[in-house]
Amino acid sequence: MYQQYASQETCVLTQAISTDCTWNCKYDIFQGKYVKCSSSKEKSCITCHGKLYSYQATASDKCGEQIITESSTKTDECPETVKTLDTETNCWVLSCGDAEFVLTHPDSLEGAGILWIVFGSILMAIPCFCFCIVYSFCGSQIMTNLRFSSY
Repeated sequence: MYQQYASQETCVLTQAISTDCTWNCKYDIFQGKYVKCSSSKEKSCITCHGKLYSYQATASDKCGEQIITESSTKTDECPETVKTLDTETNCWVLSCGDAEFVLTHPDSLEGAGILWIVFGSILMAIPCFCFCIVYSFCGSQIMTNLRFSSY
């Protein structure tokens, strides 16, 4: 939808709305901070608490002073660092009636959707493929057994 209907604009972020989140972390003594675990099965991993942020903004060239809200299409990677408010940033805005925007280029949003469609299609095809293989080896025997069992 954003690829077709959104236009690239300059937004001014006016408000950050935070949501609590958790993530698997461990303390890295060399960096002096908590970092993401490479696997949740690491013995030194603990649950860390952080924040995710969504934003409200204005896109004055397109919508005047109307407040528009960030769409929930982003991948919520916990924790996030809050973006600086009252600064200009690139955004992609739908119509002012929709009052929505995204901060990432719409092409990056489509890539994830296509990946899920391909993955889902493969998962759906596996049982069909297995059935075809079983039927090609055992199909005539199954049909013969079905014909005689109905009498």
